[in-house]
Amino acid sequence: MSDLDTRMRRLFEGVDTSPGFEARVLARVASLESDAAAALRNLAERRRALEQRWLRRESWMNAITAAGIGAAGIAVVWRNGPSVVRWVEDSSSLVSDPSLLMGFALAVLALGLWPALRSLRPR
Repeated sequence: MSDLDTRMRRLFEGVDTSPGFEARVLARVASLESDAAAALRNLAERRRALEQRWLRRESWMNAITAAGIGAAGIAVVWRNGPSVVRWVEDSSSLVSDPSLLMGFALAVLALGLWPALRSLRPR
């Protein structure tokens, strides 16, 4: 026996060559894959739960903010009724001008489309 044969025997002495070896290896790989998939699924579910909790908190904060702004608006109208009426009348006379109204509408449209236009810009 040569030196190469001795080294090869030493390297491969613990190798499993019994019948059904491939089936055992495939079953072991499948179990490892299922463990990894389960871990990823658990991680995704945990992240989804955290995201839902964050969105729920944000929606409550948005509702509270909107209610506060509405209450402040009611308080302003209640407290300063005549001056608010004058301000609305002055603003309505400005809005009745068609060219000013068209300019305002175009500005609002441009502001609304700005995020979409930015995404189309080449980087």
